[in-house]
Amino acid sequence: MVGIAVNFLLAVFKIVAGILSGLVSVTADGVNSLSDALGNVIVLWTGRVSGKEADREHPYGHGRAEYLGTFLVGVMIMLMGLETARDALREILRGDGETFELYALIVMMVSFLGKIGLYLFQRHLGLREKLPVLLAEARDTQMDLVSTVAVMLGMLLSSTAGWHMDGWIALFVACLVIKTGWDTVKEMTDRLIGQGPDPKLTESISEILSSRAGILDFHDLYVYDLGPERRTGSVHVLMQDQMLSQAHGIIDGAEKEIMDKLGVEVSIHPDPVPSPDGLQGKIEAALLAYLRAQQLPCTVHDLYLKASGDGEAELHFDLVLDSWEREKEKEEILSGIRSYLMKACPGVRPVIRVDIRPEGTGGHLA
Repeated sequence: MVGIAVNFLLAVFKIVAGILSGLVSVTADGVNSLSDALGNVIVLWTGRVSGKEADREHPYGHGRAEYLGTFLVGVMIMLMGLETARDALREILRGDGETFELYALIVMMVSFLGKIGLYLFQRHLGLREKLPVLLAEARDTQMDLVSTVAVMLGMLLSSTAGWHMDGWIALFVACLVIKTGWDTVKEMTDRLIGQGPDPKLTESISEILSSRAGILDFHDLYVYDLGPERRTGSVHVLMQDQMLSQAHGIIDGAEKEIMDKLGVEVSIHPDPVPSPDGLQGKIEAALLAYLRAQQLPCTVHDLYLKASGDGEAELHFDLVLDSWEREKEKEEILSGIRSYLMKACPGVRPVIRVDIRPEGTGGHLA
């Protein structure tokens, strides 16, 4: 409500001052403040929507409504910037000299002070409550301060040196507005489409899992962003064969620690590690040795033997490539692995599932 009131009042004063003085740069700055006021309305709406409890249609809550609202704010800012740029270009092409008016300068000075207070308020509240939509508004207000200073500087140069800078200053303001809108749209588009988890977050989860006795390693780590401070995920952990009750206690403790320290609700799935003395353990050790010897950019997990009706055994496992660029090498890598396994393990037919997980998005496997 504070942002709406401040931006709306400043917009009215600047637009009126710009129309009366004939200064398109002042009018442009007023239009910018008006777009901010409309953006604040969207912020208020998305804040209420995102705070709703989960329901049947939205079982994961409404947290992403804030991302959608911030996206709409960015689009609105860009449209206002393009409109301002059009008016500025008209002013430049017309080439008329502007008239300096003291009341217009006073209005801009009052606007500058008001914007400083609003920026500090939005940034403080956005950081405290961890609201990206408010932080986006704070960034926009910061750009408003730059544009307001530019307008005042242009007015002073016009009155003292006779330079006709109004159209150029208005165009500068428009470019700042468009850039702010574009940056906001791009950031929120990435969040709505889905980004990989923050490497620092995956590193923190890795440290917690590694510190737990009984967990040997992990893979298939996923973290899903459901809105500000609303994250969930899943991970597979490798554990020695042991009683189910013991495994459950280790996993439950790791899940609680991740939630308490990082705020991520992770579901952990245990994968038993076979005995190294058994057939499956020996095959896995041989396969890993082959991958290291060939220096192949991949790892394996979820390996198990399954009897088939033709007397052979099927060796199922996931082969994980470390980069999307490895797609071109996939068939060559698979052919080499199949040839090696059929020679090293007669009577075993490999059944390989290929996955690609760039570093930082899917956990690791030593």
